[in-house]
Amino acid sequence: MNIFKENNPILAVVSSSGNQIHFFNAKNFERIGVIDSPVTEPHELCFDSKRQLLYVSITYRSGFYRNNPEKSHEILVIDIDQFKVIDIIDISPEFAPHGLVYNEKKDLLYVSVESGEGGILIINPNTRKVLDRISTEAAGPHWFVTNPDGTKGYSSNKEAPFISVLDTHGKELIGKVSMPYGSEELAISPKGNRVYIPSPCLLGDYKEEQPTLSIINTETDKIIKTKSFSDLITPVHVTNDGKVLVGHTRFQNKNGERTRNMFSPAPGYVSVLDGESLNVLSTIEVDLLPITMRSSTDGTVGYVSNLRSGTISVLDLINYKNVHTIEVDPGDRNADPSVNQGAHGIAYIER
Repeated sequence: MNIFKENNPILAVVSSSGNQIHFFNAKNFERIGVIDSPVTEPHELCFDSKRQLLYVSITYRSGFYRNNPEKSHEILVIDIDQFKVIDIIDISPEFAPHGLVYNEKKDLLYVSVESGEGGILIINPNTRKVLDRISTEAAGPHWFVTNPDGTKGYSSNKEAPFISVLDTHGKELIGKVSMPYGSEELAISPKGNRVYIPSPCLLGDYKEEQPTLSIINTETDKIIKTKSFSDLITPVHVTNDGKVLVGHTRFQNKNGERTRNMFSPAPGYVSVLDGESLNVLSTIEVDLLPITMRSSTDGTVGYVSNLRSGTISVLDLINYKNVHTIEVDPGDRNADPSVNQGAHGIAYIER
C-alpha cells in the first residue's frame, strides 16, 4: 500500500494511553491508518527520511515522568508504506528512551535515556545497534536537538538546572548552560545558530517560577535573549521559515486562585514569535495541555498535540487561526491523568 500515491503528506500521532500510533492525511485530516503498539505506552516519534521509517520511543510501561512503576527499553521501527512494525530495537541495559533525533547528514539516530546519570545514545540505523553513549550528567534528559551538520547537540533535562551541550562528533559533554529552574522541550533553528529553551520545568515548586523563553547562540553557547510570559511553556517548535511556536498550559482556577495543577489544565494556547526579536506575532487557542508541536515543510501549517484532550489542533500560521481539530484518542477525560494521555508525539512526513 502506497499512502503517498497522491503526494499528500501524512501526520503520525501517538496515543500513549491508547497504545496506538495513528496516521492522518495532513491535508484533509482523514484517518488513513492505525497501528497497535506491541509494547505499552508509545511516546515520541521521529522520521528517518533516508529509509522512510518511523521510530517510536517506548519510555515507561505505564505512568509518566517521575511517576512510573517500570521503565521501558524499546524503540519501535515502523514501515510507513505498510503501516507495520518491522522491528523493535532493544536498548537494554539502557532504559527510558524519550527524545528521538535522526540527523540526515550523519545518518545517525540519537536517543535520550534516563539510565545511569542520563545520556544520549547513538544508534546506527542500518544495524539498529547502539554505537556509543554520551553522558548528559543529568538524570532526566528528555529532549535533544542537533545542528544540521550533526556535530553538536543540546539536551533539555527537566528539573536539572542546566542544558547539556554535547560534541556529537567527539562524543563528549562540552558544556552546560545554566537553567536554574529546569527546562521543557527545546528547539533549534533551521540554520542551527539558535536554540530556544523554555523554563521552568513543569514539576514541583519550579512551576511557580516566572515562565521564560531563552535563546542560546550556538557559536558561543551563551544566552543572548530571554523573554518572560504569563503562562507556563510546555513545547517549543521552530518552523522552517523561522517562526517560533510556544505552547502554553493554562490551569483551572479554584476559589479565585490559579492552581497550576498539571492534572487540571484549562484550554491552552500557542504564541507565535519572531525568531530573532521574540516579539509575539499572534496567539492561537488550542485544547488541554499542549505537549508537542510540529509544522509543515513550508511553515504555513502547525500541528499541536493536546495531551489531556487527545486531539491535534491544526493551525493556519499565515492568518494565525485554529482551523481544525483532529480527534485522535479523547479517552475518558475524567480518568486518572496518569492513564489519560490521548495525543503525544507527532511526526510530519512527506517525500
